[in-house]
Amino acid sequence: MEATNTAPEAPEEVDAWTARFARVPVGQVPIDVLCLTEPGSAGIVESASVIETVRRKGRLGKIIPVFPDSESPSWGDAITLALAEVSAPLVVISEARAEWNRDILERLLKTIDMCDVALGARPCPSRAARIARTLASMGRGLFWGAGVYDPLTPYKLARTEILRKFPIQSTSRFAEVEFIAKANFLDALIHEEVLPVAESWTKLRFGAGARADRRNLFKSPVFCHAERHSGEDEPNEISSTDSGTPERLSDVRTLGSDGSTDA
Repeated sequence: MEATNTAPEAPEEVDAWTARFARVPVGQVPIDVLCLTEPGSAGIVESASVIETVRRKGRLGKIIPVFPDSESPSWGDAITLALAEVSAPLVVISEARAEWNRDILERLLKTIDMCDVALGARPCPSRAARIARTLASMGRGLFWGAGVYDPLTPYKLARTEILRKFPIQSTSRFAEVEFIAKANFLDALIHEEVLPVAESWTKLRFGAGARADRRNLFKSPVFCHAERHSGEDEPNEISSTDSGTPERLSDVRTLGSDGSTDA
């Protein structure tokens, strides 16, 4: 009987463009939860719906309340400080008062295996609201590179590594638009889907200081945490006019609500 030599098949080559949009599934890893609440309301965090939903899934890691205080006086400071405490590979960012259910979590977990940031947009209560929201998302995509329907959604799941790559400058809840824009700039894959059963979407309100945040972020976006090098105290800002380097967030690619990209 003649022997046959069967060499193992060579792995299929993946082009650079395809590899850029490939992500390794995260598996059954713990999930830390950042619960956004108001000062003086931290007591409601332990009983938050998101905490119970992640706990029932058997994936609950740390519970981290997030609110401005004397140590972190702005929302941006509070979120940045909270992210420094995260140790799990995945992190949920949610309002403590938001109502979660198993379906919402399952959808986000399924999506995060294929991307870096998974967003569950709240359903619109009317056709007029859908139109207004679509127009607003187009504007955010044009000016900030954050063209998602619902940046203030309480249904956010992200890979921790991407959120640790940049500081949050905003003092208001515009910080949530900022982190989406900066993650997008750093080539994170962001996927958003409209949830069939969730709280209804309402007009976005970013709170006091949002106008100043927009102006500051548009003029001087900071993409790197401040590092001290031999007397240098200034944070590394991307604001030069070198070839290939965007001066503003509006110069980066935008994302569609289905996770597609416009180069």
